[in-house]
Amino acid sequence: GLTALLRRQSGTVRRSGMWVSCGTKSGQGAYCAIAGLAYEPELPWLLSQLQPGDTFIDVGANIGIYSIHAARKVGPTGRVFSVEPSSGAAAMLTKNVASNGLSEIVSIVRAAASDKSGRLFLSGNPHQWNSLKLSATPPGGEITATTIDGMLSSANVSIRNVKCIKIDAEGLELEVLQGADAALQKFLPVIVFENTFERTRKETPDWLKSKGYSVYFLTKAGLQKLGKGELSWSQNLIAVPDA
Repeated sequence: GLTALLRRQSGTVRRSGMWVSCGTKSGQGAYCAIAGLAYEPELPWLLSQLQPGDTFIDVGANIGIYSIHAARKVGPTGRVFSVEPSSGAAAMLTKNVASNGLSEIVSIVRAAASDKSGRLFLSGNPHQWNSLKLSATPPGGEITATTIDGMLSSANVSIRNVKCIKIDAEGLELEVLQGADAALQKFLPVIVFENTFERTRKETPDWLKSKGYSVYFLTKAGLQKLGKGELSWSQNLIAVPDA
């Protein structure tokens, strides 16, 4: 059954109309695959913002749940950039994209997104891809770091409209956003970012507000605005441009 899949190293399930390979190392990616769109309520909200031809950027793509759904929504005239630093997760991400016939839409970037290009170090439990940590110094395996702005400027495809950015960077969400400053100014995308670290709850919303965004958390009734100085314990937050 589906639950047994999480006790195995890997397996393949069909959920929400897509094939997904996942397993014990996939962390939340596996649970999201099994629960469908219900596991992370921000996912269906984000998909409602996308139209055919849009560009979606998935930072910390894991095994590709957001990327695959987004690719199906933006279609062949759109583009998805899936950024994933873990070699194991990136391999399963590549498999999932191909299994769903989306390789022409999804560009997989095997790197870490940050505020500057160069090298970072990836450390943590290799058996839990969604909990690996990035740092500027050892220990850890050395990996390539890039910025969203640099990635977009060097892309060999036409970028029509960056409509949405999703960020799950294990506490480095602010650095990822700082490396996307030009994209934010040019495209004014909506942003869904993880909110499970202390600095994320204060510094990241404050930085976004300084860039002309309002920050919300999702409730059953819809988006609720984060007040001045207010901290949210919601797992994810949503930033929407004021303009």
